[in-house]
Amino acid sequence: MEWLRGALSCVPVVGAAADALESYKCGDHVGVALNLGSLALDVYTAGGARSTLRAPLRILTNSKLPTTRQAVRGAATRLSRVAKATLKKKAKHRVREAAAKLGLAFAAAASEADLTRPLRRRLHDSACRQNLRKCKHSLQQYLGALSGALHSHPARRACSLPSLREQHFESAADQDAQLHAVLANQAYRLPSDRRGLLVPARVPEGEQVWYTYLGGDMYRGFWYCPNDDGHLVLAERGTLSDDSNDLCRDAMITLGVTSSAVGSRARSSMHELRQMIRCHTSARVTATGHSLGGTVAAFLLRYASSKVSIDAVHVFNPGGVPDLHRYLTATLSDMASSSLHVHRIKGDVVSVGFLPFAQRRYSRKPHDKTVDPHRMLHFLPSWCDP
Repeated sequence: MEWLRGALSCVPVVGAAADALESYKCGDHVGVALNLGSLALDVYTAGGARSTLRAPLRILTNSKLPTTRQAVRGAATRLSRVAKATLKKKAKHRVREAAAKLGLAFAAAASEADLTRPLRRRLHDSACRQNLRKCKHSLQQYLGALSGALHSHPARRACSLPSLREQHFESAADQDAQLHAVLANQAYRLPSDRRGLLVPARVPEGEQVWYTYLGGDMYRGFWYCPNDDGHLVLAERGTLSDDSNDLCRDAMITLGVTSSAVGSRARSSMHELRQMIRCHTSARVTATGHSLGGTVAAFLLRYASSKVSIDAVHVFNPGGVPDLHRYLTATLSDMASSSLHVHRIKGDVVSVGFLPFAQRRYSRKPHDKTVDPHRMLHFLPSWCDP
């Protein structure tokens, strides 16, 4: 059903109208405005749309009125011609838009990886050698040696290195973010293999807390801690290579139809979350997820209401190309600043376009520099079992 909903979103006029209706049900006013604008653009750019709309006027002003069969046949021919031409334009536009977004994502990831660093270092070394050949005065040599001594001084190094050195996730993130990272990793396991989690104390004098696994299915899981009036955590599973539905959703996100890709999973998650809240007293409700699961968890904020409020969402390397809808929704609301926490490993191409202004970037683990930055391994703290 996911591919059918995604195909419907690509259909001119009908897809924009369906997306606008879904955004209205979610209470997403930004999405309604953008989809209505897309609907108007589809109608305006439709080939032959003006002649189709003026056809009834020509029939009324014509002295020789056609029969009903001829009028219906002519209208059907015009509509099929317009639909075919518009669908072709829409498909070309989707492909070009996806190619442009992927190009931007790869360019941003390449700039983060700094692929030109070896070339710049070589040019810098060559320039330094030329300058050293020209330096013959003893005073210049003395100043150069003094400058090198100052830069290599331990006090100067202690002051400069912390600001330039990239920190990995465990040393920079708080314990709440680490907890959600561990639970997002637990969601990848089969429901029968998931287990509870013992979280270390936040302060040396504090006590450890236990998060019980309540249940779930192959796409999500729920954990609960009764301390502090209850904390309920929903963890969304990411993409599995052997799941065709996940691969279909990833392809739809790449084409820019994120709402159609993750809407069904988000609705199912909200339905199960309501049932869990009824059964367990929860003063705090949070969500988490990695990759595709992070995209679904962030999408849950659209369905949050006064009855089911989500206090915080932690997403790790969430999948998503640059998306105007997502940017405007996060900018015009307080979602990016208060509820949504985006954690990303530097160099990951999949998540480089997901709200870059709200990302918290980290380096890879010191002993796993060669591991793919998209892997969940870089977010797991040392106190948990991978």
